[in-house]
Amino acid sequence: MIALRFHLLLLILWLAAGFGCHPGRPGDPCAGITCSDHGSCVRDDTGAPVCDCEEGFHAEDLTCVEDNVAPELTSAGNLQVPEQVACTHHITCIDANGDGLHLDVLGADLCAGTLTDHGDGTGDYVFGPTAETDGGRNCLLSVTCTDTHGEMAAQTVFVEIVEANAVPVIMNLPADVGLHWRAAGEFQAMATDPDVPADVLQWNLAATDCTFSPVVETAGLVSWTCSRKETCALFLRVVDSGQEPLSTEGTLTVRCVNTPPVIEVPPPTTAFEGLRTSLTASCADPDGDPVTLRVEDAWDTCGGTISGDSYIFTPTAAQGGGTCVAGFTCGDTQDSVTGTTTVSVTAYTGPIQLRIVAGNLTSGNYSDYDPGHGLRILQALRPDLALVQEMNYLGNTPADYDAFSGAIVGTDHWVVDYAWFGLPNGILSRWPILSSGWWDDPTVNNRELLWAEIDLPGPVDLFAISVHLHTSPAADQVTAALVIVNAVKAHRQSFPGKFLYVVGGDFNGTSSVSAGGFGTDGVFSVAPPHPVDDLGNTNTNAPRSSQYDFVLVDPALRAMQVPVVFESVWGHDVRTYPDGLVFDTRTFTQEVLDEFFPPALTTDSSAAGMQHMGIVKDFLLP
Repeated sequence: MIALRFHLLLLILWLAAGFGCHPGRPGDPCAGITCSDHGSCVRDDTGAPVCDCEEGFHAEDLTCVEDNVAPELTSAGNLQVPEQVACTHHITCIDANGDGLHLDVLGADLCAGTLTDHGDGTGDYVFGPTAETDGGRNCLLSVTCTDTHGEMAAQTVFVEIVEANAVPVIMNLPADVGLHWRAAGEFQAMATDPDVPADVLQWNLAATDCTFSPVVETAGLVSWTCSRKETCALFLRVVDSGQEPLSTEGTLTVRCVNTPPVIEVPPPTTAFEGLRTSLTASCADPDGDPVTLRVEDAWDTCGGTISGDSYIFTPTAAQGGGTCVAGFTCGDTQDSVTGTTTVSVTAYTGPIQLRIVAGNLTSGNYSDYDPGHGLRILQALRPDLALVQEMNYLGNTPADYDAFSGAIVGTDHWVVDYAWFGLPNGILSRWPILSSGWWDDPTVNNRELLWAEIDLPGPVDLFAISVHLHTSPAADQVTAALVIVNAVKAHRQSFPGKFLYVVGGDFNGTSSVSAGGFGTDGVFSVAPPHPVDDLGNTNTNAPRSSQYDFVLVDPALRAMQVPVVFESVWGHDVRTYPDGLVFDTRTFTQEVLDEFFPPALTTDSSAAGMQHMGIVKDFLLP
């Protein structure tokens, strides 16, 4: 009833306004309608007022209301998030109308995070940290933004979880490896990768200052062979297989080391002027490296040379009466050590007593000295130089000949032409042998013409030849003699005044002891007298019927010949042989042999198979 009354009142007022208040003016339905100042009032087809709103506005009742624009999400639509890192995605939403906005996550939250809506169109979506195994995966985040008019904006954010690559960790570098400078070495470099799953690691050589060329396998095994003494570095790099590979480096120090050699030099010693002296030094390497012994020129004043492990020199007259230093260096190509020996040099004052013995004194059935008869005879004659024929002894080894020589002349200075021959000639010397060799005897094929240079104290040395000439024809003896004569002449021309010359042995006759044989051009003195035994017999074969054995010297040495003298071992008597001695034990009693010629026995010269007698000559060199 009240509503009906209200409408009737309005009708009355309208009628009054239209008809009663403005009589004579037509009515304006838009009067007083402003359309919110964003449009104008117009009549529709029925004459009713309506608002015609400007662009961006629409009519509601008789007002112009601004059009509602949907909100807009302006934050990033794609994200890259490192694994194992908590990430905040900042969400921004704008609304052109300035409406209030509400943020939310639409549907399933596949990234398992939490949204905080700040109420001003912004918000933070926090998720993670992701697991270490999530690298390479992705998730979807659907975000909505709704204004107060219910308009909604939606955005699907693609989130890529990026694998976070960690630098490999080297476990056993830096390291130090020492080994011999010629040795091969290995080292296993080790590293781990912190990533899960772990990346594949590969090793390589970043740099080196080593002179050798190392091999670095991808698995980290490093191998090399040292080539010299040095301390150097291998800079090793390990690289992972990450999308963006990371690497790190470590240093392997390699010490190619060497233990220096060890040298032992002889103690201070003495030498004689003009007499070759040999000093033995020891040069060894603890590592087993090859070593070289040489003269240390910075210290050496003796002027020697090295042969094997021996330092050899011949003191000069200027060194006589003084001292000199033998300098040694022992080196193994990497290091060297030195040593010295002081040598006191005794001046040569002369004279030298020189006894030369020749003899083909084998016995038994095998042309050797094993039975002992010839050995005792040679010992009894006490030679300084022995020219020995058919010098077979035991096994003919160097050790056998050392013993043979030591028993006769007291040294191991000997030479023999045993290499190819069944009846070898030999030379034994109290004094050092400088060099030796042989000339071919064209008349025989089971021995040759053996020679040796003997180092005597003083200014001159001795050139000795040991021979066993052919028996028949006699002309063969002359042929061999001329070979020797010509060779001696050539040698004398090469070394004028340096050597005295002697030839001795079993000549098997006298044909070569002639002016046309050894006496040719006066090279050797062949004139009598010749040695004799106590009975005056010059013959030297076993039955004492032929003169086969001789000691011939050059004229210079012949001038120095002196009587052969044997002193009693009891010191009260001598036996003298002015022209030399043909020694036959059968001409002496055992008592005389024991006194003057020990250890000979009276039966030695008559032993079965005994070849000849020994020949003795003495010389006094000024």
